[in-house]
Amino acid sequence: MINLLPKIQFEELDKEKRIKIVLILGIISFSALLAFSLILFSIKIVSENKLEVQNIIFQQRERELEIEKIKDKEKEIKKYNLLFSNLLDFYQNQTDATEILEKIASLLPENSYLKSFKFKPLTEKDFVGEVFLTGFSPDRESLIKIKENIENEKSFSDLDFPVSNWASQYNIDFSLSFKVKK
Repeated sequence: MINLLPKIQFEELDKEKRIKIVLILGIISFSALLAFSLILFSIKIVSENKLEVQNIIFQQRERELEIEKIKDKEKEIKKYNLLFSNLLDFYQNQTDATEILEKIASLLPENSYLKSFKFKPLTEKDFVGEVFLTGFSPDRESLIKIKENIENEKSFSDLDFPVSNWASQYNIDFSLSFKVKK
């Protein structure tokens, strides 16, 4: 092709061509950059959404774990409450043997004393327990007084006073048993 245009026009056309090419390349570059930015922005949004979903799931799991811990603590508290309740029932149903021992000691005449005291709890309807005693009495008169005092005590019944207690007149080692009423 033969170029019949003057050099100035030719340069202007050439310059316009270059400007068009630069503009086209600029538009293409800008479009690519814009598309790339939009892609990155959409990736960012999707990532943030996924992160937010994961945070929600994590928080929910934390709450579930806290609830499980609370339930475990509640079970433990219930277990200890039951244990303490059982202990309280046990101690409330116990007979205070010291009261019985004090009552017996108050019934003993002077110079008489106990050598052993055994209290056996009973499950019978009318009785709290059974008492087994051994002791010392200086003479038979004191022994009679012990027997009478225990027989006259309203909270004691079913006195068992063996005949062997009467064998000696002085320095008597005696034994007896009786039941304690409720």
